[in-house]
Amino acid sequence: MHICSEAIEFLKEISCEDMDKADIEAADMYHSLETYFRIRENEGVDLGAVFGAVIRKNEERGYYKT
Repeated sequence: MHICSEAIEFLKEISCEDMDKADIEAADMYHSLETYFRIRENEGVDLGAVFGAVIRKNEERGYYKT
């Protein structure tokens, strides 16, 4: 899957602390994720429900508490 290869490229650059290259790879990974979600939406997946589930999960874990 393309997302995985982009994540590996990002991890390589971030571990070398080359932030300029890491930024590019992070943006590339972000673009791959956007493409993935567009494809899934076209297949009928309710992305609002997916992201809502993530927010609920993260709230339960206390990720949004300050």
